[in-house]
Amino acid sequence: MKTILKLSLVLLIIMTYSCKTSLQEAKQYNNIYKLTTEQNLQDPNYSEKIETFYNSGKDGFFTGEKNIKIYYKIFKQKNTEKGAIVISSGRTEAAVKYKELIFDLYHNGYSIYIYDHRGQGLSGRMLKEHDMGYIETFQYYIDDLKTFYNQFVSNGNHQHIYLLGHSMGGAIGITYLEQFPKDFEKAAFSSPMLGLSAPTCSAVKILKGKKPKFALGQTIYMDDSVKFEDNHLTYSSIRYQRMLDAFNQTIEARLGGATYQWVNCSCKQFKYIFKHLNQIETPLLLFSAEDEKVVAASAHDKFIAKLQASDKFAKGYKVNAAMHELFVERDKARINVLTKILNFYTNPTQTSNVVRKTQAQIIYKTKNDYSQNIPVQMNKEKTKIVGFPAPSDILIDGELQTPLKLDKDYLYDRRGISFNTVFLNITYKEYSELKKSPSTSEMMQMIIDKNPIIEMYSCPDLKPKSDIETINQLIKSNFSNCKKYQNK
Repeated sequence: MKTILKLSLVLLIIMTYSCKTSLQEAKQYNNIYKLTTEQNLQDPNYSEKIETFYNSGKDGFFTGEKNIKIYYKIFKQKNTEKGAIVISSGRTEAAVKYKELIFDLYHNGYSIYIYDHRGQGLSGRMLKEHDMGYIETFQYYIDDLKTFYNQFVSNGNHQHIYLLGHSMGGAIGITYLEQFPKDFEKAAFSSPMLGLSAPTCSAVKILKGKKPKFALGQTIYMDDSVKFEDNHLTYSSIRYQRMLDAFNQTIEARLGGATYQWVNCSCKQFKYIFKHLNQIETPLLLFSAEDEKVVAASAHDKFIAKLQASDKFAKGYKVNAAMHELFVERDKARINVLTKILNFYTNPTQTSNVVRKTQAQIIYKTKNDYSQNIPVQMNKEKTKIVGFPAPSDILIDGELQTPLKLDKDYLYDRRGISFNTVFLNITYKEYSELKKSPSTSEMMQMIIDKNPIIEMYSCPDLKPKSDIETINQLIKSNFSNCKKYQNK
């Protein structure tokens, strides 16, 4: 009997120790941000408001790595804003799935930037088989986010820029924070994909082969054949149906199961993420569903524990009575998560060793006067155009977004300038009147000078919309506290 009692005591100690977690239980909130409820969604007029708002967003394509066209959608506040939120979505997802979330965040005062990852949604595919979830290297996801950030987000004159990632988009976002720790002020992640079920990554090394093929149990798009009672994503029946409806209405955005190659690249990325955690400087929150069945919830606890052990600002929360899709969950869980995220974005964060500087503003000088010419972005080798504005981007509130002219022929950037910028032989006014952007091949023929920038300074002390006199004083001081960029 004593032996049994001793054994029971040992087991109890082991179980108690193994149950220790770095994740807190998320506190329950009232709906202080007036977020959409399931009752609202039952009203056809309310649902129509969400659809109308979503359709009002500005959309387009930019060129990602390997010339893949990436679809994006932007909802920019017309007047004052609390900041900008960049949404990095999960595998198989598209912007159309996020209509309700975009609606709620925008009506709480934020500009919203979202794009469809390569190989899914309305973005270009890398394989002829449209339904196959495939990637050559996970890094392309991060490269696309950086291009999106540089071309659109950083040019928006936002005082605060936040990241919001879900599932695979969480893995992409966390890697981005490791590689570009100064771009986002804060970040929040819902059910981030930081690991898969135990045998998956070991098995895929053996099974992946060279030719892309669906992983075991994966098929073409069949989500609409899964009954609500059998789904592993959400406990909200109305939001589950809305998710299916979004893809039934936009069939071209559908994506099927993952290939072995995609799984293998993801497994490699988990190792990369945990190896480079010390490079994260951005304060962040992580939300893990109690009934998670899509990604490895144990990896969430491990991730938060390691960051906290390194004196990083990172908080993890377990969301009770919820599955993987926390933004598509029942009201109690969804309102809980979004309230904590909006509180986090809005309120000052007391961090230990994390301080983010104000986003730097760019002052530059060109060989000739190109101030009225449209700037576009080329790759480092100057062999192709990788970014360009939509005609609707050029005229904002009736004002052409030309650079501001300063003393000594310097210019204050309002469009996003780098040493990879070139100018076209078309003016801002002419470009703004076009119905659509010229093709990149046409733009290549319109380039005036492939190396137009002769000086460029990054000035963190300047705030967006600083007055010209203040900027000219900086020039007179020989750019004190500014960093001079070198054209490498």
